[in-house]
Amino acid sequence: MSDKFQADQARARLAVERIEGLGTFISGMGERFIEGLSNSSEILGYDEFGREAGEQLRSQKLQLHQVVRALYTVAGAVPEMLNSQQRYVGRSQAKVLESIHDFGAHQGAGVPGKGSAHGK
Repeated sequence: MSDKFQADQARARLAVERIEGLGTFISGMGERFIEGLSNSSEILGYDEFGREAGEQLRSQKLQLHQVVRALYTVAGAVPEMLNSQQRYVGRSQAKVLESIHDFGAHQGAGVPGKGSAHGK
């Protein structure tokens, strides 16, 4: 493999397509887990221990919900960032190709049979 960086737009697009559904998957998985804890007060009971444990569990469920939402946001931002990078790379590649073309068009300018129209 070469030590040079080469942008592969097709592979980058494929990666974005695969990542795009990740946020929804994470969110759904987290919500299902939290819903699975919905009957926890019945399991913990209603005595003093059950009430205290229930309060802690509610606090932890809220924290878990916040973590799941944050992961959803991050997972949604990754494809957006990758798409932005792809646009930047595409523009950069186009500019480089245009510069190469322009350089070639002016190579040997003023020399008969070479370069631009001035050389002919």
